[in-house]
Amino acid sequence: MRGFSTFIVMMLLWQGLTIQDLEDLLEDIKVYIQLEQGKNVGYWRDITIISEEELNKLRKMDPSYQNRVQIAGQFIVCHVFQSQG
Repeated sequence: MRGFSTFIVMMLLWQGLTIQDLEDLLEDIKVYIQLEQGKNVGYWRDITIISEEELNKLRKMDPSYQNRVQIAGQFIVCHVFQSQG
């Protein structure tokens, strides 16, 4: 039961974080993984997965992010067609 309660607490910690907060957290996790030299790998993997999921949710809800993705996609498509012609 301890693992489940820890999971619930961790999920509550993600509420209210911004896209920038989660991006920073993912970078911090990379540092902690290096510092711990292979210890707690499962824990950090789980935290990374949850953080990435929350980040993806926020990005889907953020109209400015969606606009940037659409513009980037259009640029890539145009570049592909220009390089073929």
